[in-house]
Amino acid sequence: MLASPSLKNGASVLRRSSLVIERRASLTGRRPSMVDKIKQLKKEEELRRSSIASSNSGFEEDSDDGLSSDVEEYDSDDPQDWFLEDGDEDADESDDEGPMFTILEKAGLIKRMREFVDSIAPQLDLTHPDAALMLQHFMWSEEKLLRLYFDKPEFYQREAGLIPATLPTKKDASSSSSSSSNVTCVVCFETVPIAQTFSMNCGHQHYCKGCWQDYLTESTKEDGSQIINVKCMYPKCTVKLNQDHFKTLAQAKDFERYMYFLMKNYVESDIHMTYCPGGACGRAVRFQGTGKPTDVVECHCGMRFCFNCGQEKHNPVRCEDLHSWQAKNRDDNESMKLIQATTKPCYHCGMPTERTKGCNHMSCRKEQGGCGGEWCWMCRGDWRSHGSHTGGFYSCNKYE
Repeated sequence: MLASPSLKNGASVLRRSSLVIERRASLTGRRPSMVDKIKQLKKEEELRRSSIASSNSGFEEDSDDGLSSDVEEYDSDDPQDWFLEDGDEDADESDDEGPMFTILEKAGLIKRMREFVDSIAPQLDLTHPDAALMLQHFMWSEEKLLRLYFDKPEFYQREAGLIPATLPTKKDASSSSSSSSNVTCVVCFETVPIAQTFSMNCGHQHYCKGCWQDYLTESTKEDGSQIINVKCMYPKCTVKLNQDHFKTLAQAKDFERYMYFLMKNYVESDIHMTYCPGGACGRAVRFQGTGKPTDVVECHCGMRFCFNCGQEKHNPVRCEDLHSWQAKNRDDNESMKLIQATTKPCYHCGMPTERTKGCNHMSCRKEQGGCGGEWCWMCRGDWRSHGSHTGGFYSCNKYE
């Protein structure tokens, strides 16, 4: 016997009603209570009875109208029925937020740093290079700089290396007032035109530009990242060279090295940025959120690394566990302790040997660098001395 159309429509409505309630319950995280279940059962029973009655009485047209009103209830624009719509609103919202990480090219990184310094320099009434030295002293923290600087500006200028800690001596002052067109360099003792010398606001002179260039080249090789703190050549002078000084005096490759370490200092002072550890990459990755995540990021150069520690990707291992493991690997003493605790030396050649299973009969394996000799794990003696008098070929009673 074929089911009537009204019965089919009623059954579909019942199924959809159940699905809707279950779906709402799963989304809200609340299981339907016993009262909800009883109400649902009563509703389903009423719908079933009305469907049977309409099919028996032959009023299919009226029953269809009634069922269509029930269907319309679930096809309405009820905001709680959003899950019935096509698409995913959460996905759309996440797409609008944009990427959490931004990769900064070298040019973009330089521009970002310069714009930051330019915004600070007018507030401190300093030039761009001197403002960069001041920010470097305060670890590029704008909040800390503006909070402390104006209380003791001269003190912090001395601390940052903008002005000398002590005034120049009378000898230096008299030499600076010399009107001679030629002077003697105090480093190489060559007589050079005064235009070929250079001195900073500390008043120490005369140093020829050739000696300055050699001094900065050697400092770049020896000091590494500390080149951004290079000082005047005069002994114990605390005045630092800024970007303009370095650009004027150093070779192009040394100035490029100086700018690299200056940008590196700028990036490492910001918890939301980190340099790509890939060799000769020069890009930086910036996190758009708060805190410092442990996500694995991929640079344009193809390097995948942990944003938190800068090491090669190591998830799901924590950064702390990775550093602890690396420290143990670098410590030879720990390795020797492990070898001594788990191995015994071969009787014939002394090769450390580990017994993973089996009896006391050990064979020093040639394919792993051993000698091929046979010895006893228990007494560490030659295996040929073992036999029935030692308790059998595969046992040793030497210590019993």
